[in-house]
Amino acid sequence: PGQPEDTTRKLVESFGQKFVVEDDGAQIHGAVTHIIDLPGRLRANFYGLRFEPANMVLFINALTNDTRDPHGSSDPGWWKWMKGWFY
Repeated sequence: PGQPEDTTRKLVESFGQKFVVEDDGAQIHGAVTHIIDLPGRLRANFYGLRFEPANMVLFINALTNDTRDPHGSSDPGWWKWMKGWFY
């Protein structure tokens, strides 16, 4: 309410998805659950209704509990040091 008619369509298009508008004005789309991370990036799509809910819960849990410093860290840490031996 109180939003322009194309608000939902513009939001969906900003994530690279689209609705198909039929001649009667109906917007047709498949059942897709979009997972968006805290910074607002589209991270996953779960298509249809036949996926295992546990998979989506695990995916969301991984995003929510991501403890990496989003701005980087002055200390590269032992894992980055270890990977440096192989690259």
